[in-house]
Amino acid sequence: KILIMASLKEIELLSAREIKERLSELNLDYSDCFEKGDLVRKLKIHLTKTIGEKGLQYKELANRAFQRGSFALAIRHYTDALQLLESSYDMGSEPVAQVLSNRSVAYLKLDQAPTAGVDAARCVEGAPSFAKGYLRLGSARLRQGMPA
Repeated sequence: KILIMASLKEIELLSAREIKERLSELNLDYSDCFEKGDLVRKLKIHLTKTIGEKGLQYKELANRAFQRGSFALAIRHYTDALQLLESSYDMGSEPVAQVLSNRSVAYLKLDQAPTAGVDAARCVEGAPSFAKGYLRLGSARLRQGMPA
C-alpha cells in the first residue's frame, strides 16, 4: 500500500524511517542515501516523475473530451492535469502552458470568456514564448468586448 502524498512538501515532514519505508514499497534502492536529505530527494524525484506522468495522462483525457465536444469534462480533466503538472514542472514549461491554453479554449467554447482570459493570462505570464497563449488571451478579450 503506497501512500500518495498530497504535496511533495509533505515528504520533508516524514522521518527518515518513514521515507525508507516508502522507498521500499516502491522497490527503490536507497543504499546510496546517507542523510535524510538524500532520501527526500530520491523519493521526490520518483514521485515527481510519477505525478508528472499522471498529469500528462489527464491532459490526454481532456484532449479527447474536448475533441468529442464535452467541454465541461475537458475542463475538469485539464484542471486535474494542472494540479499535478504544476507540482512537477515549472510554471513556464510547455506542458503547463499547453494545458492552460487548452483549458482557456474549452472555457471559450462554454462562453466563459472571463475565466478563459484568466487561464490565457496565466499562460502568457508563465510562458511568454508560448505563442498560443497570446492567441487565447486575445480571443478571450475580444469575446469580452475588450481590445485584443
